[in-house]
Amino acid sequence: MHSDIDLLVITDDEVDEAEQEALINETYPLFLECGRQLSPHFFGRRRLAEPDDRTREFLLEVERDGARVWPSERERHHCPD
Repeated sequence: MHSDIDLLVITDDEVDEAEQEALINETYPLFLECGRQLSPHFFGRRRLAEPDDRTREFLLEVERDGARVWPSERERHHCPD
């Protein structure tokens, strides 16, 4: 999705579709007030700890933009299971 703002939501567990929709709906006032389109991304801890290639690429882009995501790429390689 092309957007003005990427919204990264990190959760302890996977978020089901209904809850994702509810969280997205909470951003609607921002869209109305500022006219900014949001592109939400929901990542559970497991996805961060064991990222696939697409997730790894996304996280590297986020880190390049200056936002710290736990665990960092360096920490992911040194985290015990």
